[in-house]
Amino acid sequence: MSKPVNVPHLKTTMRSRAKGSMQFDPSSVLIHEAHHRIKNNLQLIAAMLQLQAQRSCSAPNVHGILAQASHRVRAVAQLHERLQHGADGKVDAGEYLRDLCASLSCSLGLSGSQAVVVEAALMPLQSDCLLRLGMIVTELVTNAAKYGATPLGSCDIRVVLTPGCHNTVRLLVSDTGPGISDLAMLRSTNSLGLELVHQLTDAIGGRLEIDGAPPGARFTIRFPQQGQVDDASARNGLHA
Repeated sequence: MSKPVNVPHLKTTMRSRAKGSMQFDPSSVLIHEAHHRIKNNLQLIAAMLQLQAQRSCSAPNVHGILAQASHRVRAVAQLHERLQHGADGKVDAGEYLRDLCASLSCSLGLSGSQAVVVEAALMPLQSDCLLRLGMIVTELVTNAAKYGATPLGSCDIRVVLTPGCHNTVRLLVSDTGPGISDLAMLRSTNSLGLELVHQLTDAIGGRLEIDGAPPGARFTIRFPQQGQVDDASARNGLHA
C-alpha cells in the first residue's frame, strides 16, 4: 500500500519550483531586445543604401561607394544578431564570419564554386574585437572580389581564422587572381578600404602583412586572442 501524499507539502514544492523556473535577469532581456532592435535598424539602413546603389548604376563610382557602405552596415548588423544569443559579450568568430561571408557572397554575386570559403576554428571573441574583425574581412573580401578574379573570370576567395602562437589569432584573406604588382603603390594609394583595414588592425593590436606575389594576393593579420581594443582607436573614431 502506497504512502499518503502530503498535499500541502506538494503544493509548496510545486510553487517553489514554478517560481524558480520563472526567475530571469531583467538586464539580460533588455540587452537581448536592444541587440534585436539595433540589428533591425541597421538592416533597414543597409537595405536603403543597397536600393540607392542599384539606382545609381549610371554613376559607377557612386554605385560602388553606396554598395560598400551597405556591406559595412550589414557586417555590424550581423554581429548584433549573433550577440542576441551570445553570452558575456562573446561570439564565436567562426560562425559569425561564415554568416558574414555568405551574405557578402550573395551581395557580390559570388555563387556556387565562386562563393567565399571560410575555414575557422571555434573561437569565442569579445564583441568589440569581432566587430572590427568583421569589418576588416568585409573590406578585404570586397577588394578580392573586385581585383582578384583570374583572366577567365573565376574568383577563388578564402578566409581562414586559426589560433596562432603565444595566445594570438591569425586571419588570412586570399584570392587566386593576378596578385599585386606594386605593393609600394598599394600602400601609398588613397583608398578608404585599405586605410580602414590598417586602422582597424591597429585598433585590435594587430599586425598586417601583404603578400602580392602571384598567383593571387594574401592579406595576413595577427592579433592578440583576448582582442582588447586599443584606446587609441577611440581617437580614430573606431572605438565602440
